[in-house]
Amino acid sequence: MSRKKDWDVIFADCFKYQPEGWAFWKKVANTKVRPGMCGYFDEQGDWQLVVDITDKDEVEKAGYTYIEGINVTADPGEERWPLRKSENMKRIEGTVGGNVA
Repeated sequence: MSRKKDWDVIFADCFKYQPEGWAFWKKVANTKVRPGMCGYFDEQGDWQLVVDITDKDEVEKAGYTYIEGINVTADPGEERWPLRKSENMKRIEGTVGGNVA
């Protein structure tokens, strides 16, 4: 199957111009992705963790140089992102008639 036909690629392409990024198509455990985690998507569209740059021991164990001063703060949970949609999605307003039993 061509990569152009993979759902994760289509999904990401639909949202490529959104400034906040986009959600994952496939499930990823929160132990493998959060702020500070560096990785990549493999040919199957799966997230492959390389290193957590906030963990000095892990960075050095992986053979990289730890950078002092990287801090990840807790999400206050107050920010609300606006509705984001692909350019192919349309909104139609109207009413639906019918009797409710």
